[in-house]
Amino acid sequence: MEKSQTSDLKELLRQANHAVFSPLSAVLNTSELLLFEALSDTARHYVEAMLHDTERLMASITVVMALVEYVTLPLQRTSVEVADLLAKGIAQFREAIAPTDVEIVVDIAPEVLPMDGDAKALQQVIAFLLKNAVAFTDEKIVYVGAILDQGQVQIKISENIAAQDHKSDRVFLPTSRIRDSWGLELLLCEQILRLHDSTLSLFSLENERFGLNISFPSCSI
Repeated sequence: MEKSQTSDLKELLRQANHAVFSPLSAVLNTSELLLFEALSDTARHYVEAMLHDTERLMASITVVMALVEYVTLPLQRTSVEVADLLAKGIAQFREAIAPTDVEIVVDIAPEVLPMDGDAKALQQVIAFLLKNAVAFTDEKIVYVGAILDQGQVQIKISENIAAQDHKSDRVFLPTSRIRDSWGLELLLCEQILRLHDSTLSLFSLENERFGLNISFPSCSI
């Protein structure tokens, strides 16, 4: 794709984003203001439902717009240091979710090599998979590890929970959750990883640690 075409598409996406989010933001703000008014129980119920559904719709549209961008625009590939990627992904996760009680334990093997990829896109993947892990564990401890295995960088995001209790087909597989923004975000992660010739899979460790494993081709040095 030529540079001018890329710029035109980015501008189109920006305008489409503005056209969709401006009215939705107005609905969201109006709903929040209405909740400060003296409403009947029935009216309050409908306003809260409208607020909730608007937030879900905005989240879904955000992911769809990102999917369109990553499918149509070329990736900005550079050499990505794993430690830097994880640090920025964790920072994005904390900024978006702000869970002060969540502990993230990071363990990066010294032999891990840099990866070739779009740092911003991969950072988004790490941030969402952290959110996904935190949402389905009560312990509020998430483990992030990185190793080098047969020339591939393996990034593992997991939590302490028995595999048989985790209902992994419902939690992790995007096709089973496509009805909401959560499923769309998982689809976005899979699409980004596919563009990086990478895979996303489930793993368990001694039936106590359970989570997702990402396999990336490492840079040849």
